[in-house]
Amino acid sequence: MSHINMGLALRGSVEGDMAQLTGMLEDAIALLAMNNIDQWQKGSISSEILLDAIRHDQGFVWEQHDTTGIAGFCVLDTYDELYEENLAKGEWTIEGPYLAIHRVMVSQHLRGRKVTTQMFLDIKKMGVVNNIASLRIDTHPDNVMMQKTLKRNGFVRTGLLYMPSGSPRYAYEFDLSQI
Repeated sequence: MSHINMGLALRGSVEGDMAQLTGMLEDAIALLAMNNIDQWQKGSISSEILLDAIRHDQGFVWEQHDTTGIAGFCVLDTYDELYEENLAKGEWTIEGPYLAIHRVMVSQHLRGRKVTTQMFLDIKKMGVVNNIASLRIDTHPDNVMMQKTLKRNGFVRTGLLYMPSGSPRYAYEFDLSQI
């Protein structure tokens, strides 16, 4: 699936992307730390985790058409154990199959250019084509940048969940019947 709206093309990620993805991950971890956000700081996300997602056909990248650089990356899955349990507060509002979105990263040199707008548009279209009812995602309560991004892209905060470490996450959902 490819969309040219912002000069980005979606494709499945491959092991050859790992050098660029490792750099993006290090930049993302540093950005979160600089903003005093505890998310991804204690080794919970690593290159090995990204590689595992790629090997299970769950990693996706958005490439710029004018260069060979990767603009964005995320992991998509049709099941998330944390999302199957009841939320600590709130509830999922859409019944049926969902895509869980994780590990959203944007290349440092493209931050602020709304790359995530194209990423989420493509994921929404992918969901509709595959008869998925909703998209689910979570983020740290201190990650205001991602919260604004999710709101701008039509996601609604539905509750609160806790990671196995005990760290809280705001849970968001997008109803694909809106498209």
